[in-house]
Amino acid sequence: MATDLQIKAQIGRLSTVYRHPLDEDEFALIAEVWAEVLQGVSDQHVHEAALMHMRASRFFPSPADILRHVESLQADAYRRRESMRGRLALSEFTRSGEAQCTYNAAKAQ
Repeated sequence: MATDLQIKAQIGRLSTVYRHPLDEDEFALIAEVWAEVLQGVSDQHVHEAALMHMRASRFFPSPADILRHVESLQADAYRRRESMRGRLALSEFTRSGEAQCTYNAAKAQ
């Protein structure tokens, strides 16, 4: 789960990068809202989503912007796991060239 420390660090970083100064009350409110919206998201995904946003947008992000990037990261991770699962399953049934020749010769007899 995203920690308050990580959320506040990313808001502060984004505020600086986007030259979007926040007074103390705004900062606290934004941190509270982000914590609520990003509940269940890892610190790593919050950090990566903030980086993705900085690469893709010229504007200070809303919580929905960050969540959209998190969902993209999670979908990518899922696709990688599924791809790896397919490769592992395939490798169990794949013979080397020499083993396949031996198998074919044995089957032909």
